[in-house]
Amino acid sequence: MKKLTISMTRTETAFGIFYLGIQLLVLPYLLVLGNRIFGNALSKVQLNFLFFAIDFICIAAIFRGFLKKSAVFSLEHPWRILRYAGCGLLLYWAGSFLVNVVILNVYPVFSNVNDQSILELAKENYSLMAIGTVFLVPVVEETLHRGVIFGTLYRVSPLVGYLVSTLIFSALHIISYINAFSPLLLLLCFLQYIPAGLCLAWAYVKADSIWAPILIHIAINQLGVLAMR
Repeated sequence: MKKLTISMTRTETAFGIFYLGIQLLVLPYLLVLGNRIFGNALSKVQLNFLFFAIDFICIAAIFRGFLKKSAVFSLEHPWRILRYAGCGLLLYWAGSFLVNVVILNVYPVFSNVNDQSILELAKENYSLMAIGTVFLVPVVEETLHRGVIFGTLYRVSPLVGYLVSTLIFSALHIISYINAFSPLLLLLCFLQYIPAGLCLAWAYVKADSIWAPILIHIAINQLGVLAMR
């Protein structure tokens, strides 16, 4: 298997796994509780942006060494990073097209519930959602999902790394909507994230820098945000 030469230290990995639990279970609860204590001073979109910002700051602090090493490598090999970022983006578009063809045949009126939720927030404050979605989220999600989860599992088994990290990535995009929508709709939303999970991990391995999937993620989210205007 191709070795990831720029990977996280054991300490960074341990903190990453710990922080993932904080991000999913503790931080959202604390933000909502704090907002209630202050009389719901923040709107839903402002609270969402605050979550993005805190997330980004924590990730930048915990993984500053990993992100810096990856950035230095990327600046030394810009063509390699751009080449695999571009290829990964094309693979993502091709995979998404095929998945969407299948989904629309099964569910002709399909609409991704997570995308609809982001659209509603963007209507309230487009600028905040654009900044959070395009610039903050890609760094956080790629560092955690590709850097921590995929990178750790990949060293054990590439197949396990691709499979498990993609399943977790897809599941976390729909988990908050369980009981609010039908199982079939959520399953189709889950499937829609699989091409991204696979292609982002592939770009990370081929480029040997977390900044390749970050660039892809930025491009994907930027196009999605522009479509919401």
